[in-house]
Amino acid sequence: MKLVLFLSFVLMLPFIGCQRDKMNSKNLTTVNVKRNLPASLPGNNVSLDTIRQSPSQDANNTTITSNAKTRSYHIIVASHPRENLAEKDVTQLKAKGFPNAQIITKDQRYRVSIANYTDKQEATKQRDLLATQLGQSDIWIMLY
Repeated sequence: MKLVLFLSFVLMLPFIGCQRDKMNSKNLTTVNVKRNLPASLPGNNVSLDTIRQSPSQDANNTTITSNAKTRSYHIIVASHPRENLAEKDVTQLKAKGFPNAQIITKDQRYRVSIANYTDKQEATKQRDLLATQLGQSDIWIMLY
């Protein structure tokens, strides 16, 4: 009899419990992961491009601004819910030799881009190199 009760209990486990209960949104939290990023390594090949672009000047001191929005593949190293957290990461990356670090705002998230490329294959190749250099496996590519 005990064996029958035990087997009945084991067979009913998948159908009972918290798996069918919905989570209350008040109980959910946001977690920020903070990493120590290593200094720039030799051979770091990062292209120039910024989202917060400032006007540049040519040889005749004529201001050049570009209104054309070109989509590129950004290598993202972090994503934060608040801008001040992303700004800290960008400052840290720039101090460590990544001058093109920038913030990309999309879907109410502040993503930290370390580089961007117009070619997806080149972005994938550089992402793999940067993941090895930074010792960070959760780097991804975002088209923006």
